[in-house]
Amino acid sequence: MDGRLIGGRYRLLEPRGMGGTAAVWSATDERTGRPVAVKLLHPHLAADPAARERLQREALAMGGIEHPNVVSVRDLILDGDHPALVMDYIDGPSLAVAIATTGALPQADALRIASEATDGLAAVHAAGLVHRDLKPANILLGTDGRARVTDLGIAASADPGDAALTATDGVAGTLRYLAPERLLGEPAIPATDVWGLGVVMVEMLTGAPAFPATSIQARVGAAGQGVVRPDGIADPVWAVIARATADDPAARYVTAEAMAADLRLLAPVPAVAAAASDVDPWADTAVIPLAVAAVVQMPVSASAPTLAPFDAPSAGQERRARRGVPLIPILGAAVLALVVAVAALGGSGADAPGGSADPAAGASVPVATNAVATAAPSASAQVDGAAPNDDDKPGKGKGDGNGKGKDD
Repeated sequence: MDGRLIGGRYRLLEPRGMGGTAAVWSATDERTGRPVAVKLLHPHLAADPAARERLQREALAMGGIEHPNVVSVRDLILDGDHPALVMDYIDGPSLAVAIATTGALPQADALRIASEATDGLAAVHAAGLVHRDLKPANILLGTDGRARVTDLGIAASADPGDAALTATDGVAGTLRYLAPERLLGEPAIPATDVWGLGVVMVEMLTGAPAFPATSIQARVGAAGQGVVRPDGIADPVWAVIARATADDPAARYVTAEAMAADLRLLAPVPAVAAAASDVDPWADTAVIPLAVAAVVQMPVSASAPTLAPFDAPSAGQERRARRGVPLIPILGAAVLALVVAVAALGGSGADAPGGSADPAAGASVPVATNAVATAAPSASAQVDGAAPNDDDKPGKGKGDGNGKGKDD
C-alpha cells in the first residue's frame, strides 16, 4: 500500500497499470469511502505544462461522456506536485492482460467484447472526439462482464480544423495499432478508431497482434499490405474484420454504430428458457374476475369464522364450486322425494302388504320403513271423506257391497 493522499481525499493503494506518461492506481475516496482509479502523471512529467495540459484535455474529453461502455471521469487534480485524473474503478483486467493470460478468446466472447467496445466508441464519436489509441490495453473488462473503453489521453477532435487539440500531437498512438492513414501523417477520423477495433478483434481471436512489427520502418512498410486473414476465423466474422480494416477509410464502416450492428448479428441468439408446452398457463399475473367468487358456496357455522371476500378458497371449496351445487342439499332433496313417493304408494296400495295394485306397475314398490306405514291413517279409517263411528265394530260386520256393515 502506497498510502499517499492525492488532492486531499484520494488515498493511493496499489498500482494497477503503467503507461508512458502516467501510472494508474487503485485508491479510496476518503470522503465517500468508494473505490476509485487514479491516473497519476510520472514524477518527471508532473511539472511539464504539455503533460498537464494533456491530462486536463483527457478530463474534459471523458468527463462529457456518460456511457456504460466508457470509463467515467470523476475528478481532476492539477494543483500540487501530483497532477492526477480520478476515474471510476473497474474491478477487472484489461483486454491486453486477458489475452496475455489465456491466449485467443472464444469467438462468442470476442464478439461480445468487440460489440461493447464499438458501442463505447460510438459514444466517443458522438461527443465529437476520436480516440486515436484504441488497443487491448485501453479496453477494460470488469468482473460484471462489461467491456469499457478508457484512456482518451491522446483523443482529438473529430473536426480536422480544430487545431486546439491536434497542433502539438503529431502522429500520436501505439505503433502496432496505428491505422494506415495515420502512418501517412493524415488526421484521425472516426474511421481510424474503426480500423483499430478491427485489428483488436484479430488479436482477440488469434492471441497475437495483427501487425507484430517492432520498428517504425517495418510497420510503415506493412501499411499498404492490409491485414492478412489468419486461420480459424469464420467467414462471417472475417467479413466484418475485413471491412473494418480496409486500407481506404472510405471503404470501412461509415460509423461505429454500423459496425456494432453487424457484430450483434453475429452474436449467438440466447436459447429459449422453456418450450411453450412447458409453460404453466396459471403462473403469470392476471386480472381475476371477481364474479368467480359468487360460485364458491361455503357452510357457515358459529364456530367457523366467515372468510373475507378477498381470502382464497380452500381446495375443498374449489371442488364444490366446480360442481356448481353443493352435494349435501342434493342428497337431502333426493331422500325427501323418495319418502313422499313411498307414502303416496302406501295410501293407494292393494291388500297384499308391500305390493302394487296397478298391474301395469310391474315390480312391487317396497315400503320404506314400518314407522312410515303406521304413521299414515289406514285405508279403512276414511272412505269418501267419512269419519269413523262406533257403529263400525271391527270383526262384527259384513259388507253388503255398499260399504255398510250389518250386525249378525
